[in-house]
Amino acid sequence: MISGLLLFLTLAIWSISGSLTSGYDSTFHLANIWCANGTQTGICEDITMSNNGIQGRIPASLTSEPVESGLVIADLSASSRESPFYRMMHFFVSDNTTQSVLLIRFVNSFITGFIFFCLMFFSIGRIRIAILSAWTFTILPVVMATLWQSNPRSWGYLSVMSCWAFLYLALNNTARNPHYPRLIWLPFAFSLFLALTSRVDAAMFTVFSCSIVLSSYLIKSQFIRVRTFSIVALLAMLAFVVLRTFSSTLSWYTQFDFGSLFVDNEILFVLIHLPENIADGLGLGLRYVDLGPDAIGIIGVSLYCIALASWLKQSTPHQVVIVVAAAAFLLFAMFQIAFNWSEVNEASGVYVTALLTVLLGFSATYSRSTDYFPSSKSGVSLIVLLLSISHALSLYSKFVWGVRSDIANDTYTKLSLNGGWWWDIPIGPNWFYWFGVFCFPAWLSISWKLALQQKTTALKS
Repeated sequence: MISGLLLFLTLAIWSISGSLTSGYDSTFHLANIWCANGTQTGICEDITMSNNGIQGRIPASLTSEPVESGLVIADLSASSRESPFYRMMHFFVSDNTTQSVLLIRFVNSFITGFIFFCLMFFSIGRIRIAILSAWTFTILPVVMATLWQSNPRSWGYLSVMSCWAFLYLALNNTARNPHYPRLIWLPFAFSLFLALTSRVDAAMFTVFSCSIVLSSYLIKSQFIRVRTFSIVALLAMLAFVVLRTFSSTLSWYTQFDFGSLFVDNEILFVLIHLPENIADGLGLGLRYVDLGPDAIGIIGVSLYCIALASWLKQSTPHQVVIVVAAAAFLLFAMFQIAFNWSEVNEASGVYVTALLTVLLGFSATYSRSTDYFPSSKSGVSLIVLLLSISHALSLYSKFVWGVRSDIANDTYTKLSLNGGWWWDIPIGPNWFYWFGVFCFPAWLSISWKLALQQKTTALKS
């Protein structure tokens, strides 16, 4: 419970680190939240159709416009692609724009802390270490900077990172945790709900990861034979193809033109840049300017690879098949995104970041290695130190972006954050920043201490 609370507090600090328009495509998502229930005086007015699509007038403070009051025009999502996330978040919208945005961010932070608490509460032994390892090595910097945002991707990340683990715990409950056997299905259902109501790609990623867990369980428990499973898998693929022909949304997310694969060597360019695209999620490669220096990515990618390699020691054919399937899906998803990327800059790997958690989680869950990283107090101390440095740098960059956005980031010419803040309150940003810097390593330390203590107790018994 303390661990979940510390994660919530860390995300709460992130929630106030940047202005109302801080985040990825924030104005677009905020506009859809404010206009989710149609026209409302002072909140969303004059929803119209134009050559540019659907537009509405929302409070100017939700946009990058220099106007401090009044309403300005913002783009809205087409009704066919509107996420239910917007309508649910609209419940927290009021005439007080700042209060509404902060409330949405705090609610998302609380949901994340609650999901993490459920994962730790219902898991024991190796599966708890596996889940914690998957979260630890993939949460910085992009995931941590997204889970609190008023962006459907926040729910999408959380669902992809947790749903497979809840399903594994539910299916293997009798062997791993005899307590609360049926209650595990409740957080699983809630986690699945987050994906289905946020983003289509998150829903597909969640369905894929849960299908792997379910298939592994059915085959390993000899409930279904491999030959029968192959037939069922083939039928499921055919059903997906049929469903795709009737769903414009699903067709848009899975668009693929085989005839254009070898035009102008575009496929070669995409394949060469796939690794750095995927590394975006760990802070290396194409980065958002408010998430800190490349040192974060160097630390993140290094620790992730070390952890993944440690779990693959003494690998079994069962583990290899599952890990290869997850890796192939990750690469294919990133290839699909990069090949159909329409913007000038390279494709961003933030869309598949949560699949890095799934890949590491699968390798740890189905591993029989006893020499994984970290499996000792010194190893935990090392990762807490390195990741805390990364977190401090990333959080500082986020605060700087909200305090002194007129200067170039990553310069670190001034340690103090005081001197003009978007949130006009007597308490300066320095106090909030240092509290966030403390909460993150406290969260990691307590979580890993609990996991390793349980491992030591199990070994002694």
